[in-house]
Amino acid sequence: MNRTSIGSTEIIVASDLDTFPATSDEICSAVFLESEAIKNYTQTMLKSCFENMMIKGCSLFVTIGDGSEKIHDFIDDIILDLSERDLLPSKSPVLTTFHATDEYDDAVSILFCNKNTLENEQMRILAVAGDKGNKFISAIKDFSAPKVF
Repeated sequence: MNRTSIGSTEIIVASDLDTFPATSDEICSAVFLESEAIKNYTQTMLKSCFENMMIKGCSLFVTIGDGSEKIHDFIDDIILDLSERDLLPSKSPVLTTFHATDEYDDAVSILFCNKNTLENEQMRILAVAGDKGNKFISAIKDFSAPKVF
């Protein structure tokens, strides 16, 4: 597991969910999932992990890669189930998005689309990125770099 910070945003990059277990006490604002990195986990394992993150306050799940739409739909079902059982924190809705192509720039921009998180608000992002952790970090750095127009 690798940790880095960009501005006030802490980024945790894990190759798989075993290095960031479902029982972790860490609270993540957002989760970035590379579909290849979680393909060998059972639905029961994923459900337990994602439920735990949502109950603790994670409010955004971004999936990318082949199979990302299926993961996205699975997470949506978990959100509905937790909502029906009144187990989600009421402060904000849980949002999901998927990116079937390997366009990290688009997927990363979603993490910060509603606010200027990198500069104004502390955020912890968990990226379960398999062997693409460096690609994710590069996309975050590119997104946060000052833009010249």
